[in-house]
Amino acid sequence: MHPLYNADASQINREVLDAFLSLRLAENRTLEYKRRTSDTTLEAIAGMANTDGGIVLVGVDEDAVEPEFPGELVGVSLKERERLVNQIAGSFEPIWTPEIIPVPLNGDKAVLVVRVDRHMVPSVTAFKGYLPIRLEARTAKADLRMMAGMLAQGDSWADGQQIHLRHSPRDRYPVIGDSEASPSIVVRAFISIPLRVGTLRRLGSKAQRSLRSLIVKLRPAVYLNYELGPRVCPDQLPCRGWELQRDYSDSRRLRYWTGTSADVADWPHTTPGLRADCLIAVEGEPGLPGRLDVGLDISYWLQENQKVAWQDIEESAFQVTDTLVGDLYPGVADVIGGKGYRVTPPVELYIEPGPKRAKRQSSESPRYERGTLDAFVDFEGLGSRPIGRTPSAGREFLSSELISDGRVGEAVTDALDLMILDWGHAPGSQ
Repeated sequence: MHPLYNADASQINREVLDAFLSLRLAENRTLEYKRRTSDTTLEAIAGMANTDGGIVLVGVDEDAVEPEFPGELVGVSLKERERLVNQIAGSFEPIWTPEIIPVPLNGDKAVLVVRVDRHMVPSVTAFKGYLPIRLEARTAKADLRMMAGMLAQGDSWADGQQIHLRHSPRDRYPVIGDSEASPSIVVRAFISIPLRVGTLRRLGSKAQRSLRSLIVKLRPAVYLNYELGPRVCPDQLPCRGWELQRDYSDSRRLRYWTGTSADVADWPHTTPGLRADCLIAVEGEPGLPGRLDVGLDISYWLQENQKVAWQDIEESAFQVTDTLVGDLYPGVADVIGGKGYRVTPPVELYIEPGPKRAKRQSSESPRYERGTLDAFVDFEGLGSRPIGRTPSAGREFLSSELISDGRVGEAVTDALDLMILDWGHAPGSQ
């Protein structure tokens, strides 16, 4: 972790700030650039407090050509620190103050490094009557049903515990790697909830048998065979049945997969292919709070210059979400924690592109960087995008109200519309 996040305040100076900015990191759920203080600054701080913490750099403009990347170092008046503290005191409930470190620039200007340590936040933070949460590169409002669902799973405002709406981490549950054998696109629906003390923390033989009986009946295998497969890879063999990925699975996690090949490594981009992955993982030790993660993916391997229709991505998003909410999670909840966990918690949907070869490198040891969705998806029908807006990935929490009412299709459509807006398209035009 860079020192800007955790070094002593006395060590945060212009040199450290310049070194951080030279990394050219895009905004994400733990990093935000703000030209000046405003309501969106306060909202970002509160959102970080309610999720993973992070830093807000006030006085750093976004890049004019590549939004979400750092641009001009404009600075703010040194008096802005006191003003920001007063604004927080007047708009946060309960009242607390993050660490605000001024880094002097030339003249009377400074960059304010606002550090939010979620472990030091006394409770869930409300801002102007609502509860902000951080998503991939922006702040959103958490609806009351979403927060109530988290509270019902064991977190408590009264106990001063943190409600932590985590994203599905790439490093813990990798699907997309850093080579040409990695998929071109992954569509994932994911649930992550806290487990009460006393619930199952190991997947023993009885639990694994029950989970296998559940997984082998899941619908994505049929969807890949008879709907998506003929459009994406018509010359491939039909999808195999669900199989345990033994090199990944143990007493804490299970991964089952089904696809058009016996080994994902057999799928370079010269041959199209499809695969569905089901992940179940438990964390924590007996006698302590833990966590349950359940996810379902559909992955595409595409030939060079091959693109899939946006309608196929929409359908894949519906398939993984509907299966996760309607079949997979309820069955897993019964095995792991009992019927007390049957209320569906927040569901996250994300769409992510695979890697591409980085420019200006040796062909003997190629390096790869994250690709963009428009390299693999045909967005025709969604209208043109503004110059400089590139659909790098999409992540959204689904409406808990729609999910609880059984309106999964509407929830997925709403989430995809928000992604389309973030990419610069106008939703509803497709």
